[in-house]
Amino acid sequence: MGPIRFSLSLSQRELVLKYGFPTAAFEASLRTFVPKPVEFELVGFQFEELLLAIAKAANHTKDRKLAESLDDLHEYLESVKEEPEDDDF
Repeated sequence: MGPIRFSLSLSQRELVLKYGFPTAAFEASLRTFVPKPVEFELVGFQFEELLLAIAKAANHTKDRKLAESLDDLHEYLESVKEEPEDDDF
């Protein structure tokens, strides 16, 4: 699996920062304050770790609204993973 390219909104980036356990380099790019979606690229195993961390956080929180937000983020990331690669990112 090659690099996976995706964009995250400000609210999605905040969820990833808090619950996704990003690497230092990924965390620094997530902290870029831009209100519009920002594009990212992760290698396969990093993307899988992000998916796992988001799913785990969603399953372990007692806050239903947070769980729903995390589930939505997880579903979005799963859909990105299944999209064919686009070289014109």
